[in-house]
Amino acid sequence: MNLEGTLCENIASSMDKLVQLQAALRAIETGQRLESVDGVLVRQVLQQRQAQLQQSTPEPNTPELYRELLALRKTKANRNVKQNTQPTDDSGNNEAPRPIPRISPKKPTAVRRTVDSRLESTPSSLQRAISNNDKNVAEELAVNTTETIELMQTALVTREKELRRSEKAVKRADAEVREELVRAEKILPSKFLFERNLANDRQLEAARNVLTRFQHRFFRLYFHRWWGITLELRLQAQRRAAMQIIRVYRGHQARREARRLRKELNAMQAQKRQLLAFRIKYRCSQAVKLQMVWRRYLRHRAIKYRQARQAAATLLQRAFRTRQWRSQSLVNSLANARKVFAVVSLQKLYRGHRARRRLRESRQRQRQEERVQLALLRSMSKQARAAWVVERRGAGYLIAHRAIFPYAMRMRWHRLLGQLRRQRAAKCIAKAVCNWFGVKGRREAARVKLVNEWMLLVQRENERSRCAAVLIQKQLRRWIQQRKYLMAQARRKKFARRTRLAEKTRKMEQLQQKNSGWLGVDKRTLEAGSSPTRIITLLKPNQLKELR
Repeated sequence: MNLEGTLCENIASSMDKLVQLQAALRAIETGQRLESVDGVLVRQVLQQRQAQLQQSTPEPNTPELYRELLALRKTKANRNVKQNTQPTDDSGNNEAPRPIPRISPKKPTAVRRTVDSRLESTPSSLQRAISNNDKNVAEELAVNTTETIELMQTALVTREKELRRSEKAVKRADAEVREELVRAEKILPSKFLFERNLANDRQLEAARNVLTRFQHRFFRLYFHRWWGITLELRLQAQRRAAMQIIRVYRGHQARREARRLRKELNAMQAQKRQLLAFRIKYRCSQAVKLQMVWRRYLRHRAIKYRQARQAAATLLQRAFRTRQWRSQSLVNSLANARKVFAVVSLQKLYRGHRARRRLRESRQRQRQEERVQLALLRSMSKQARAAWVVERRGAGYLIAHRAIFPYAMRMRWHRLLGQLRRQRAAKCIAKAVCNWFGVKGRREAARVKLVNEWMLLVQRENERSRCAAVLIQKQLRRWIQQRKYLMAQARRKKFARRTRLAEKTRKMEQLQQKNSGWLGVDKRTLEAGSSPTRIITLLKPNQLKELR
């Protein structure tokens, strides 16, 4: 009993779900309701329909599907007219569904199937509404057609969002259905469930039919609009593609033209730069030449001026330093005269004392040596005495030379030094006397006069040099012009001589042609002979001499 009760409850719940699905489909078809649960149920039915179509046959084309839907709708309408015994309301949504009788598992007899009016689909036209359902329903559907279209437009926009949101709910519902099926298979065998669920299958088939009707109406209402939008989008895409192609092509043409213009501009700028560089180079070279000449002139003039200034400065410095040295030497000589005389007297006394002391010591050594020699002579023979005398005299000569010659030289040097000092003192005194009596001024004036005369001579020499340079340049330029004239005249004479020679050659050739006959002569030969001047002008002088 418990098993039968659970089975009946499952069947009743499935039937309720089917009734809710049909009511939701009707509401969706009229544009009155579109919720997530309805989307889940519709998605489940659509998936089952697509799975059956994929497993059975390939998908037919649109005209065949449309014919099948029309035939299915007619058969469904006729069957519903026969089975319906109670009238339904105009709206089809206020009346509660008819209760489903319980089916005992022990009596698998066929139960009369009654289809609720809510499972019927909304007719697609007024004639079908009159033939299938009540006239009031047809009139109401005709009145609400405009509202249905507007609601369907809004429902179409929101349907996509709702379907996306209901994907997770679909997955959860599929999982729950699978769990229920697995649990039902565990409770009852498959054959028993198949026999007891025929009514459920029929109701699912009715729901699928309702869904196909809904799809047919949906496709019929929005196919033209979709086709117009698709054509417009295609045209827009084609226009955008054409605009893109035109833009790219024009850009390519413009870039190519820009490259050509840029090359021409670069070439013109390069020519302009070359011309400007040539002008600048030529001007720079001419400016360098002018600057070179002018700087050479300035350099020579500065050198001459500097040399003159240096010579004058040297002369002035020499005169000034001579005058300064003379005055300073006189002052120094007068100031240091007493010191010099004192030093000389001290040196004289010291040197005399040193000489006398050395002389005294030498005399004492000599006496001592004589005593020793006398003592030795007493004991020597005559021959040894004679040798000793000779040696002594030679030693005396040497001693006298070594002792007296340096002394004599020093005395002579002192005499010369004193004489030089006296002469220098006399010059200083004479200079001081000349300065006192104006002799130096006259000498300076004479020296300045001499310098001026020398400067005048230098200026005259420079003027003569400049005049000579101008004369040399004039003669050189005259000679160059004469040389050019002679060369040009020689060239003219040579050209005239060549012309005469060419004329003679042409006349000789004409005579030869007249004598020999020129009927078989080539035309090119005649043309070449008719213009010998050009040929002769191209020949070298050596070749002309050979022809001559």
